[in-house]
Amino acid sequence: MKRLREAIQEDSTSRLMRTPLQVTIMATLVDQVGRPPQERYRLFHEYYKAIYRREREKDTPAAVILRDHELDIDALHYTVGLYLQAKGEVRGGTESRITLARLGRFAEDRLKAEGYAENVLMGLRSEIVRAATDRLVFLVGVGEDQVGFEIRSLQEFMAAEALMTGDDAILVRRLRLIAPISYWRNVFLFAAGKCYADTGKQHMRNAVHELCVEFNMELGGITHTYLLGSQLALSILEDGAPRHSPLFAARLAEEACRLMGLPRLTQLYRLAAAIDEPLERIAQQQIERRLPDQAEPGAWALLAILADGGRQWARRMFEGCFTKYRGALRRALPLIQEHLNNRKESWIATVVGNAELLALPKLRGSDVRTARLYLPFSNFASANVVAVIDRLVQGTTTKQYDLLRPDSAIKLGLTTSEQEVPELRLKGSPGPFWKAVTAMFALQR
Repeated sequence: MKRLREAIQEDSTSRLMRTPLQVTIMATLVDQVGRPPQERYRLFHEYYKAIYRREREKDTPAAVILRDHELDIDALHYTVGLYLQAKGEVRGGTESRITLARLGRFAEDRLKAEGYAENVLMGLRSEIVRAATDRLVFLVGVGEDQVGFEIRSLQEFMAAEALMTGDDAILVRRLRLIAPISYWRNVFLFAAGKCYADTGKQHMRNAVHELCVEFNMELGGITHTYLLGSQLALSILEDGAPRHSPLFAARLAEEACRLMGLPRLTQLYRLAAAIDEPLERIAQQQIERRLPDQAEPGAWALLAILADGGRQWARRMFEGCFTKYRGALRRALPLIQEHLNNRKESWIATVVGNAELLALPKLRGSDVRTARLYLPFSNFASANVVAVIDRLVQGTTTKQYDLLRPDSAIKLGLTTSEQEVPELRLKGSPGPFWKAVTAMFALQR
């Protein structure tokens, strides 16, 4: 339990504990090997090997098969995994089992390819099928005369192993084919992880990165519109695959940072979590380059998330740029507001400099019925704010105002004559909600 608690406390391993299966895998590996892998592909690979060793040491007929035919059993898992994955796509993802007869044919094909004599082959086939009705590592009996994988992720892992056998050019075509399909996404990620974890496939790492770039560059296509390449790059980073490949981690991080152009807070949270210390320099460069661009509000939102997460460099950058690029920041306020609504406390809300003087646009009084003064962040504590109209143009006959504090805005009602609307100054004790970037006026007629 101590080792498992230590694994949970490490960011690199805790982020792999997203499902009950992955927690089970982690607990099994901690018990057997001590320190668990920090990459999802290796986590599943080591788990398979751990279960294989456990089943091999049992006093069962299947143990003999496992001891003498490890490569054949591995290949059988790969074939069944790919077959069920492909079949599930055709049938809406519901098909996750095969008959014992088909399993026997897969085993027979493998043994024939390895050159076994007919009399030996048929005996091995029968023993393998018999073992699978109980448990053959990941393959288990799931019904009368049927076997399959207990959990979908195990099937996807084995399907990836099957796809990653063959000529490099064929492998790239396979990856390009399955990457855009959500049903095959986990298979793609396992395959990409193998390129980093398997020394025999590490030359494929550049091809994986180039696929991410290629998907982002397909102008006019849906993969370009939704930045599929950036989404894949982010998922690969989250899986920890390039953890020990700083060069490729940096390249993938650059592609993932393009997600700042899509204002989706959930993706920005994922991106912030994936930016560990070795990748902070890349993140700083990518964010700083995008801050002036009003078309990429995600840069400001990501910076706010990182600043609220305690990244000191992000806080310094925010303080240094929030007055410099006020227009771009204004476009990002809805995203930042959404982020702050998810937090009880926020550095952004309490530390950023005070904005005490604002001015209304110079509009004719007759055009203004209500001016709604929007605070950037609605979750600030209420403060003692006094709104004073210091100066009215000569000839104004009425000056009335009222100040309310609903959840979303301070509403300031103005009644004026035909003269120009004067400046609005905020005095008194503005409190923390003026420690924000700017206020926005929306005129309601």
